[in-house]
Amino acid sequence: MKRVLIIGDGNSVFVLNHVKNIVLNDNSFTFDIFLTNSFLRDDYKSYFNNIYYSHKKSFLTQIPVFKGAIIRLLIIVSLLRFRKTYDITHIQFLNDNIIYFNIFRNFASKVVLSVWGSDFYRAKGLNLWLKKRIFKDADIITFANEQTRDDFVKAIPTNAELKICRFGLLPLDYLENLNSTKQKSRHYLDLPENKTIITIGYNLNPNQQHLKIIEELKKLRNKDYYADLFLLVPVTYPADKHNYRSELLNTLKSTGLEFKTIENYLPEIENAHLRNCSDIMIQLQTTDQLSGAMQEYLCTENLVITGSWLPYKILLEKGINMIMINSISELSSVLDKTIGNFESLKKSVHKNRDVIMELSSWKKNIQAWIDLYL
Repeated sequence: MKRVLIIGDGNSVFVLNHVKNIVLNDNSFTFDIFLTNSFLRDDYKSYFNNIYYSHKKSFLTQIPVFKGAIIRLLIIVSLLRFRKTYDITHIQFLNDNIIYFNIFRNFASKVVLSVWGSDFYRAKGLNLWLKKRIFKDADIITFANEQTRDDFVKAIPTNAELKICRFGLLPLDYLENLNSTKQKSRHYLDLPENKTIITIGYNLNPNQQHLKIIEELKKLRNKDYYADLFLLVPVTYPADKHNYRSELLNTLKSTGLEFKTIENYLPEIENAHLRNCSDIMIQLQTTDQLSGAMQEYLCTENLVITGSWLPYKILLEKGINMIMINSISELSSVLDKTIGNFESLKKSVHKNRDVIMELSSWKKNIQAWIDLYL
């Protein structure tokens, strides 16, 4: 039986469901986890033999001015003091807090590193230099799609074996069994049933470009349908920095439209209704690999507007219908046409559901991860 150490975030559904699905499908592995945050959800603890905390909440980690530096120092010290050994060390997302010492080979003879997107695409300067040392020392590097793998190869030479392994999306299981119309989902969530619901992004990260998107929306003020729009903005994570949440709320208020921000994590069934209730999803973040949230909106037959600069070639090759724009400055015009031709465009996205289910459910992707560890 192989012993695997996961290095990752105990709040991440991708990290946790990755381990859960392997444990439920193959008994050849045991898992420990070294947490890069201070918390692991109770309902997943049983899937790990041992849980190691790099730090825990204390009054020191709550001091706003020093919080980031203190947490980083605690994580580095915990890694340097870690003395366990395994068959495989698997780093899920190359967190900026763990890149200062390339010590992962000390924990296992085989190092697997999963690129999530921003850990590669947004790295630059010293951050990129530090990450390159770890990327070059890995035995296997995984990617969610071929386009990101090819971008990576051009930027970072490595002798590592490069694999395509996709995370399954747990919400797809709930969406597959969700017997609800959009109107019923809106009633379930206490949202207006007679308006066009537009979802903007899927988290609070400024890289979602909410503010620019909203400014484009405001250009449609003179349209007859404008007052019938309702904006839905999920902002459950990450932690608010530089008072961005307040700026976002003020910008939303300036539209004169009804809106709702989703502040807290929802149970899976409510999350499924949240995806289902929406008509249009705008996803124009600066970088990505293969957004799970966007795929969930595609599965619920949203008209998705996204950027041509994002590496979604695999979705287009699989036959997914999305509306692609080349810059945010095109958004108001494209959105106007989308709303004006809404019913005809809806007919073109009916097949998206089956494509996403085939591409991104856990039952279709778990074997690739098991084979990776063998």
